[in-house]
Formats: sequence, C-alpha cells, structure tokens
Amino acid sequence: MNFYHQSGLLPARRDLLAQPPFATEPHYQKIIEALEAGRTHSRIAIWGLVEDRLVTTLAFLWNEVRANPTQDIAALVESHMAPLAQR
Repeated sequence: MNFYHQSGLLPARRDLLAQPPFATEPHYQKIIEALEAGRTHSRIAIWGLVEDRLVTTLAFLWNEVRANPTQDIAALVESHMAPLAQR
C-alpha cells in the first residue's frame, strides 16, 4: 500500500480500493467515485497502428526541433500532424 500512496497510483484490484488509505482519504474517494461511474471508450481495431505512427511522428518532430531550434515550430508541427490526423 505504501507504494501506491507514494506514487499516486491506484491499485488495479478493486478489493484494495476498499482498504485504507483509499477508503479513508477524501482525495481517493472522489477518484474512486469517478472510476465507478465512468465509462470506457469503445474498442478501436487499429489503435496500435495509430499509436505507432504518432510515436514516430513525434520523435521526428523532436529531432527536427533539436536540430534547428530557431525554426517555426508551429508550422513544423502543423505540416506533420495535420496529414497524420487526416489519415
């Protein structure tokens, strides 16, 4: 339990959420209420491909910015992210 408290993470098991500090601290109570009332997103079949292309594009952008930090970063991002978003 100490790990979760120090890291700010919640345990994956519901039974642990009923134990202190999660059951006794108001901060955790609000988070747990939101988790119980929330809904999951529907499954996206090709999400792995989307993430892969996003990671590749973001890595490329960081490399470009590091290589030339004085360039128009907004234009650089727009020129690579807009086509990616359309695909």
